[in-house]
Amino acid sequence: MIVADREQEILESLGAVETERWLVKIASRLKDGLDTEKESLYRFGGNAFVLVCWSCDQEYAQRRAMQLLGIARHPLHIERRELFSTLSIGIAHMDWLAGKDTEHLAETQIQQAA
Repeated sequence: MIVADREQEILESLGAVETERWLVKIASRLKDGLDTEKESLYRFGGNAFVLVCWSCDQEYAQRRAMQLLGIARHPLHIERRELFSTLSIGIAHMDWLAGKDTEHLAETQIQQAA
């Protein structure tokens, strides 16, 4: 899960149209960095995106999260303004081949958060 930070602040200062342009530019940057062989990007609504990675381990997911954070550090230009963005990223890893179900995934995430 990837969340573009500062959406409310940008909405209040630039308005809905410019906020949407900002989110589209963030999505475009995320999409440009995809490994289309094993990754898919979806908009989850508002300022949230979901990156699904097939056949990757936790190490790969952590490395990709760091890469995406780096991509977001570059300023975006909207209506002659330079906007600096940050992302918040959460990772959930599930080994579907091991026969684990979604209940096990939720338990694992709770244990890791504790």
